[in-house]
Amino acid sequence: MKTLYAAAGAAVAIFVALLAASSYANASLQYRSQGAQGFNFSDSTTDVAMDVCNPTPFPAGFDRLAFVAFYGDSQFAEMEFREAEIAASSQARVDGMLDVDGRAALAAVFQRFADSLNGEEVEGDDIRVRMTSESRLLGFVPSSQSTEMSAGEFSDMMNGKNGFDCGE
Repeated sequence: MKTLYAAAGAAVAIFVALLAASSYANASLQYRSQGAQGFNFSDSTTDVAMDVCNPTPFPAGFDRLAFVAFYGDSQFAEMEFREAEIAASSQARVDGMLDVDGRAALAAVFQRFADSLNGEEVEGDDIRVRMTSESRLLGFVPSSQSTEMSAGEFSDMMNGKNGFDCGE
């Protein structure tokens, strides 16, 4: 009986360790933009691509990765990527779509301009980006991780200034 409990305890410990490793790998992913092309004026979208680096010794991936841009409380753009698996200590290129809400983006620009004309301090932190990664740890345990950053931090991340450990 003690052997059965020991085996069950070992199995649970291994499962928890694998979950932790999978979560760690997903949280450690690094991103670098490969640019945008093919802007479609009728629906305000463009194709985008980026490299995703997995610097860990564990496989990682996501079902959905979204970057949502806000000015104040208004969402004005969303960049979305679907289903990517990145092997341990490697990188992969992923393709996605950038969708801009033209009215919200234009309203943000005009609001910023009006604020500056009214003598108000125009802050660079008015634009924020929320990154959300949805995945299934070990292929079946749903997980969602979100991070919010300034537009400058987002730019640094997408240009590899925060580190991109997978080389060129």
